Amino acid sequence: MKSVGRQRLALDWLAAVSRFTVEVCGLLLLLFAVDVSLRLQPESRLFLLATAACFLLWRLYALTWPFWRWAEGAIDIALLLEKRQAFGGVLVAGLQFEQSRSSAWGSTQLAEQVAQEAAACENEFDYKAIIPIAEFRRQAFRVACVLACVVMIAILFPSHSRAFAARLLLKKRDYPTRTQIVEILINDQPLLDSQSARVVEGTPLSIAARVSGILPTTGTVVIESVTSEDATSLVITRVGVATDNGWATYRASGPKLKEDATFTARLGDARSDPIRLAVVHRPIVGVTIEATPPEYAQGTLAPEATQERYVNFLRGSAISFRLRCTNGKLLQSAMLEWANESASGTVSFSPPDAGALLWQLPSYAAPFQRLTEALKFATNVVDEDGLSMLQPIEGRIEVRPDQSPIGSLRTEHHLVVPTAQPVMRYEASDDFGISRLVIEVSRERSGDVSFAKTVELLTTETGGTTVDAKVAGEVPVDLTDIDLRNGDRVLVRLVATDERGEWPSASFTSEAAQIEIGDEARVLKAILEADATAERLLSDAIKEESVVKDDG
Repeated sequence: MKSVGRQRLALDWLAAVSRFTVEVCGLLLLLFAVDVSLRLQPESRLFLLATAACFLLWRLYALTWPFWRWAEGAIDIALLLEKRQAFGGVLVAGLQFEQSRSSAWGSTQLAEQVAQEAAACENEFDYKAIIPIAEFRRQAFRVACVLACVVMIAILFPSHSRAFAARLLLKKRDYPTRTQIVEILINDQPLLDSQSARVVEGTPLSIAARVSGILPTTGTVVIESVTSEDATSLVITRVGVATDNGWATYRASGPKLKEDATFTARLGDARSDPIRLAVVHRPIVGVTIEATPPEYAQGTLAPEATQERYVNFLRGSAISFRLRCTNGKLLQSAMLEWANESASGTVSFSPPDAGALLWQLPSYAAPFQRLTEALKFATNVVDEDGLSMLQPIEGRIEVRPDQSPIGSLRTEHHLVVPTAQPVMRYEASDDFGISRLVIEVSRERSGDVSFAKTVELLTTETGGTTVDAKVAGEVPVDLTDIDLRNGDRVLVRLVATDERGEWPSASFTSEAAQIEIGDEARVLKAILEADATAERLLSDAIKEESVVKDDG
């Protein structure tokens, strides 16, 4: 009985191992089919392998757990024999009475009778009927069929089998194809590694593939954005004929990339792994122009700073440029080209310290110490990757001239006696200040004009501080020290001179205020005529007001 139990246990174990072997081989065949058809990436392969491992562990547990949980005994074997041969329970009863505790169950005669009946039937027991030879043969046949399939696939497709074994170990290995993509070039440069390339921002994408084996006429390149769902499909076309070594070159032109992307090339039955295109961004630069006005204008005009490219500044201002890389790239060099009507040149920016993003022109750079004429400029940089901007920053600085002063002079006395002192009302203004203000008096007699005198209203010492930008007032002009006669004419003009520091000042001369010279009788007559005119105008105004009230 014990020998039968050992045989049954061994065959059950062999059957379980056979089932597990069939499931392992079947799972490998399924993974092989999926991987060959989909060309799975390492991440996907790892996921499938982990799933398969979990499934196999569960099946191993399900197949072996019954052997650890329950062991088949002699009584279990006797029950199987009686079930198959219908001995009426004699064998089971005999085995139970053979146990040590059976003496307490009943009479000795009963136990001896059962033992005799069991011994009489012993020669009739067919132990082979309960040994699962047929089940073991079925499982062995299945194992043989599955292993034959595995061996046949390995013989018929040795390259695929070796590639599959390497890919199970997560190695980079492609399945053989009739068309082989030997090499891929991006912008005529080989890949940095097998799965990435660098592309300069704003540069047209050029893709080249060297292909061997069966050479199709065209292929497809699919470019997909990393950050969005945008995708572009391109046709890659064979260029020329195959070389002596059987290679052919295929080319495609792609868009200008602004963000990272991946692309896959498909030629015939060959497909490349996804290749990442890392976009190398060009430097983005902002230029700030600063203007410090000349010393004489600093009390009125504050320093200016602007990022506009087309500007104008006061003549004589000191100009400086500051340049900042706004996308965080370190710069290797920065240059500014300038040109005006008389000269041109190039000036280099310099950083305040290594690794700085802010660069500036030296303070002594000409012609920016003193702006005297309009100039054009263009700025370009080279960053740490050796890239420059697609277009230099261009601009123009115009010279804004200091406007000449303006003024006016008037009087209410147009006819006076030679000894009068007519009052002159004056007003003058300038952008940055008046340095000198005078009244010039001339005499006109019989058509001849001669200078008579100057009345100083305002003066500043050379190099001194300018006065207010606007001056106004009134002053009597004494005519007694001028040789005047009845019938002469006095011409009075206001002359204003502005303050421009070391620059030549500009002056303004107003139109002449004319004063007639007459004797007392003529002046009195004019006064009376003026009074009569005023009286008549007042009467007319009163009458018009009365008419309006009556109509109301």
